[in-house]
Amino acid sequence: MTIEELRARKKNLKLTTRELAVLADLPQGTVSKILTGETKNPSYLTIEKLTDTIEKQELLARLRAYQEAMHRYFTEHPEDAGDQKKFEKIYREEHHLEQNVPIPFLKDSTQYVSDPDGLVGKAQKDSANLYLQKLKLECGVQNTCERMTPVRLWHQ
Repeated sequence: MTIEELRARKKNLKLTTRELAVLADLPQGTVSKILTGETKNPSYLTIEKLTDTIEKQELLARLRAYQEAMHRYFTEHPEDAGDQKKFEKIYREEHHLEQNVPIPFLKDSTQYVSDPDGLVGKAQKDSANLYLQKLKLECGVQNTCERMTPVRLWHQ
């Protein structure tokens, strides 16, 4: 992810530099210097932390939007209460999501990531599994579906 992409995605999430720094566990000055271009060659690990943080915040935003849409739908359509398949069909149509993107179901209660093509590394998969487990336990999120696209790494 380029610095320009980081800035744009941070802005889209309405995160302050301070909030991003806290979430990424980085000094605010470091993040500020990277985003303003003062730091010309930030370390790969720092960029990776910022990228991971932005991606997690985007995932949370999508999950919140999905949850809010589901709550709204079932409130407005009590006759459909519990019919998540019907809701998902409508949600996919409204948000122009492909019908062939599968919604993974858990085979192992600690494995939330479905990666049939083996594109995700073990460390990233473990991190995502912990994060999704936390969402389930702390926020009550039961199912999520995210189609991952190839990630361009930022290089000088």
